[in-house]
Amino acid sequence: MSGDEGPGCGEDARESSLPLAGLRVVEFAGGVAAAYCAKLLGDAGADVVQVETDAAALARGREPMWHYLDEGKRSVAAAADTGPIDRLVEWADVIVGAVRPDGTLPGGADVAKLRAANPCCVVVTVSPFGTTGPWAGLPGNDFTLQAWGGSSGRRGDAESGPLAVGGETTDWASGVVAAVGALGVLLTADASGRGDHVDVSMLEVATLVFNSFMAVADQLAPEPVPPGPPRLYTELPSVVRTSDGWVGFATNSAPQFRAFADMVGHPEWADHPEYSRANRRGLHAAELGPEIDAWARTRTTAEVAAEARRRKIPVAPVGNGRDTPEFDHMRARGSFVPHPGLGFLRPVVPYRIAGLAPRPPREAPERGAHTEEFRTVGDSLPSVAPVAADTDAVPGDGPAPPLPLDGLRVFDFTSYWAGPCVTQILAWLGADVVKLESTQRPDGTRLSSAYATSDDRPWERAPLFHSVNTGKRGITLDLTRPEGVSLARRLLDVCDIFIENYSPRVVERFGLLPEPGERQDLIVARMPAWGLTGPWRDQPGFAQNMEQAAGLAYITGHPDGPPMVPRGVCDPLGGLHAAFAVLAAIRLRRTTGRGLRIEAPLMDAALSVTAQQVAEWSANGVLTERRGNRSASAAPQGAYRCGADGGYLALSVEDDGQWQQLVALLGHPAWAVPDELAYAEARHTAHDRLDAWLAEVLRTRERAATVGELLRLGVPAAEVVPAERSGDNPQLRARGFFREVDHEVAGRLELPLFPARWANGDEPRHRSPAPQLGEHNADVLGGLLGLTDAELAALEEAGIIGTRPDGR
Repeated sequence: MSGDEGPGCGEDARESSLPLAGLRVVEFAGGVAAAYCAKLLGDAGADVVQVETDAAALARGREPMWHYLDEGKRSVAAAADTGPIDRLVEWADVIVGAVRPDGTLPGGADVAKLRAANPCCVVVTVSPFGTTGPWAGLPGNDFTLQAWGGSSGRRGDAESGPLAVGGETTDWASGVVAAVGALGVLLTADASGRGDHVDVSMLEVATLVFNSFMAVADQLAPEPVPPGPPRLYTELPSVVRTSDGWVGFATNSAPQFRAFADMVGHPEWADHPEYSRANRRGLHAAELGPEIDAWARTRTTAEVAAEARRRKIPVAPVGNGRDTPEFDHMRARGSFVPHPGLGFLRPVVPYRIAGLAPRPPREAPERGAHTEEFRTVGDSLPSVAPVAADTDAVPGDGPAPPLPLDGLRVFDFTSYWAGPCVTQILAWLGADVVKLESTQRPDGTRLSSAYATSDDRPWERAPLFHSVNTGKRGITLDLTRPEGVSLARRLLDVCDIFIENYSPRVVERFGLLPEPGERQDLIVARMPAWGLTGPWRDQPGFAQNMEQAAGLAYITGHPDGPPMVPRGVCDPLGGLHAAFAVLAAIRLRRTTGRGLRIEAPLMDAALSVTAQQVAEWSANGVLTERRGNRSASAAPQGAYRCGADGGYLALSVEDDGQWQQLVALLGHPAWAVPDELAYAEARHTAHDRLDAWLAEVLRTRERAATVGELLRLGVPAAEVVPAERSGDNPQLRARGFFREVDHEVAGRLELPLFPARWANGDEPRHRSPAPQLGEHNADVLGGLLGLTDAELAALEEAGIIGTRPDGR
């Protein structure tokens, strides 16, 4: 799409070689999600101009995080004179903004008018519930959206109640979802000249990234979870105190837990009917926890980590804003660099491209610093073709248009969640994704999260596998055999993209990748947990370890308790960041014919979304600590028992006006009347008393009715929903977030989609269920590579291909 560069673009050679060089982005500044979306586009080479209100500029003045988010952008002041903004809208290829309760963007911009003014433009909005459906326009924030999405309802204990993840993770995740959505639509708009509106729902984002598809697991479980309050759970083993700090484990597989049990002196745990099951042993923390703690407290963090690594147990020291930048792995990889103006530490871009240096650092702009440049830019713009905005289009009318990745083929050599998340997004957007497994080592989720193990094919009933592998074709090849490797290389020869997420030595041992200089059109994305360099390079690592090392676990939990892992959020975060990098590479390949080699470690994505901790420590010497359910930006905030069923209500009072609405709803109780409580500072000071009073008064109220009243009054509130029941939400239903697929073994399932809707109805969709093991061997190896029926039979006889795991 991009035409004239506009005033003052000033790209140097490094910027002009980045994959999104020349892309023009306008950000209506307001909130972390929109700012992070625009930052990701800018870091990939786009020219980003902010339309800034006074409030947005003031926020940057208060917090170093905003200087990190706004690096390298330009700024136009939102003012009564709308001439510069009108010209910006005409200039833009992508417009990004957070939707306010009245349906407009910061500064008062109206989405429909923006699309009418520039029909070629891709407009991306972020809002708590999306802009359609019965809850559109209602208030919500990270805390209440985690409650609705099933996050808080799967973490905590009976004494303290549900617990949210710290760090406003929903906002950061929504930002990368918005960036992925922008590129997905842009790849179509580049060819068609027709823009679209990408409508990101933060509720859908929270439901997708936090609860590990428990709503899908409930559909596959032999006995679905009965209605009632959430079943709170603590992962075990997880974070434990050592003699000098904290260390974290992830034992997602049976061999890993067996090794852990042996390490702590209790090998019998591995064969216990309850302790051996990952989804059950957390219920036995009272028996197992003291034994694990006694073993760890006599050893240093370094000693525990070294012993765990020797046994191939995924492990990490627990980091925070002070310690994470000092880990030897982060220092060796150069994971943090000084901010170009203020000098505080901030993470590097969450992916690396071979042969391309990152964008040169530039300070965040002063508010309105570039307003004058855009007073006349419209005079030099090419005329905009009169393409209808399709704001009244009915989804499904007429023939389906081509999907943006039609014609591209992906070699999917991924397992578990993060890697399959990337390839599923590509499949949703139209790519032909061929997933490679083996009967010797199927995807790790097939056996570690399968239900109904008495069935003939339990590996076809794994909820996580079903949730992240729709739309793909599946084959098996034994890569320990020369014949398997040869066929894998032949498959790669007819693919455009190769994606893998194993430890680096796996792909290197098999020799799958072409030599440097060969297949220069091939896009390669490698997603090792810790990266391709550094002392932790070859260590196993799962999402929990990223949460531990990056500091997300450190800020999740109660002030007097241990750090707690969010339980998996870094998998989809890593996958979404990698998907963004791959889509940017696809756009570059379309214009240059050149592929890119991308390194997108889980660790780097985790560091990006925890940047605020490191910025606060290095700028101000402030160590971000655990707050339980409380927040520096809301008081009172917490989860309170409400109603006769013993369920919880999540409440977050963000400003003084919301406090007055809450007080009025509760009938102006005496404890809420003192004048000083009208101000946020006093409410933070009195939080303990407020919690006690609110717990007493809310216990007697009907929960659903109280939540509804609060929302109508503009106060963020939610029911704390069990993760298994998150799919019952009427807003998710109205927006079609869960869609049915029919699987031969698992039956009919409702699976989540990408957490955004396209205005024209062409958003990503499930085109087929997740493949059965080896389901498409004949289709791919025969139909695509030309093997005969006899050759396929010989391969199956030799065990090189197959449709059942070995020994099953």
